[in-house]
Amino acid sequence: MICLSLKLGGNDFLRRLPEIETIGNLKSILAQAKVKGIQSILLAIPEFSPMGAAFGHLSDHTLYKKLSEETGAPLVENVFSKVLGNNALKADQVHPNAEGYRAVETLLRKSLIEMGFLASNQKR
Repeated sequence: MICLSLKLGGNDFLRRLPEIETIGNLKSILAQAKVKGIQSILLAIPEFSPMGAAFGHLSDHTLYKKLSEETGAPLVENVFSKVLGNNALKADQVHPNAEGYRAVETLLRKSLIEMGFLASNQKR
């Protein structure tokens, strides 16, 4: 059995914590999971951008790429940026609606299969 943990960090962004604090929080969580033998994956979320959200032009926050490189944690990119960049998939400016969460699941599943964490024939 594979124990898998996904790490986000979005609440830190919403609370407007300094980036260095968000990085520290994520590093701490990754380290705690590693000690317990849990494989963690970073799931990037978009950089806070009200204009980007309004016009559907969101990009993953750059801290995820850096953190992945520093910690060796695999990174899943462009899932929430794609979904939250599409107004039809949003419940509000920061959360997907039901259809959006289905899109998140589809994109995340595809990435996890490509990374070797899930078999392509594994049941949902």
